[in-house]
Amino acid sequence: MNLVLSVGSSRHWRRRFAVAFALAILPAAAALAESPCVQFDVRSTVSCRDVTTEEFALANPYEKLMEARIQVSSLIAPAGSQGLIAYLYQIESPLRTFEVADYLPKTTLGTSVVGNVGVDQREEEANTVGITLSGSYEKLAKGAGTVGFNEKNSNGKRYEYLPPLELLSASGTIQRGAGVYFKLKPSSRTSLEGEKEFVLVLRTPKTWRGDYLVLRCEAFGQAASRNQQTHFGFGQFYVALYAEGDAEAQLAARRFIRSDRDLLNAAAAKRGEIDRRSLPTFIHKWGAAISLVHPKIDEHWLVRVRGARPGSDVAALLNRLPEAVQDAAKSHLESKRRLAELNGWGDEKTPLAAQPQ
Repeated sequence: MNLVLSVGSSRHWRRRFAVAFALAILPAAAALAESPCVQFDVRSTVSCRDVTTEEFALANPYEKLMEARIQVSSLIAPAGSQGLIAYLYQIESPLRTFEVADYLPKTTLGTSVVGNVGVDQREEEANTVGITLSGSYEKLAKGAGTVGFNEKNSNGKRYEYLPPLELLSASGTIQRGAGVYFKLKPSSRTSLEGEKEFVLVLRTPKTWRGDYLVLRCEAFGQAASRNQQTHFGFGQFYVALYAEGDAEAQLAARRFIRSDRDLLNAAAAKRGEIDRRSLPTFIHKWGAAISLVHPKIDEHWLVRVRGARPGSDVAALLNRLPEAVQDAAKSHLESKRRLAELNGWGDEKTPLAAQPQ
């Protein structure tokens, strides 16, 4: 297939692309303007405390329980929280290197009614019998008489029942126990905005010293101008874990978080150059817009590099990126590998049957 494009037609196509692009982003921009924007944040490193009980240690000599307390904050833009339905938090181990043994908060039901709800039911039954006599005879007399009998029976009963409860929060495990979710809803007595603490008790190898997890945050609700559910905010974060009092593990956790931040900064700083290398000419951009040409750099390279398992070969994703970005990506993967080595699964004392899949 040959493609011929003259200068005149090039200008024509540029104008058409500009109009199409503007029309495409206008609905999205209008939706964002109408909907409250929610921003999420989380502490990047968490110290984990050993909470292994004697009973657990006796039953599981190669494992221990580590408690992680994760503080997550949310900020709602001045537009307000009208239309917000719920927050959804998902916390999981991307390497499946721990199991969630317990978590807080649990599923919670609540009500705004104080005490029980009283109900009165009354029934009344009335019977009436009456006779009315009247007559007149001018020469004798005029008169009227009434004879009546009334009877009313009243029966009533009163009882109380518990007020109806509404779901305030729901929680449970995901990924076969390698993660947990928390779904929070607003009420007259609780607020979605602000800092919330989530507690995870992790079942790990006994030699566990550190690891990392992924936190995904979503805010969704009902758009004011559209009768459909929409997202008001989204965030995805790495959280590095380390054993309390372990200085080496703490340093590895901090290096991992720093390397991830450096990678994001490098990608943002070189965004223009990455776009030019991905689609170097207008012909490439035009072809990509109508699905005739594929970008020379994977458009999802950053997501794939950050989500790669330690030790994965991602050279094909990096070879066309700017050198500064390649260096940041390699540093990120190396720091991820060093932190992952602290999760205890490679230790000789860990039974092979317990190795993660």
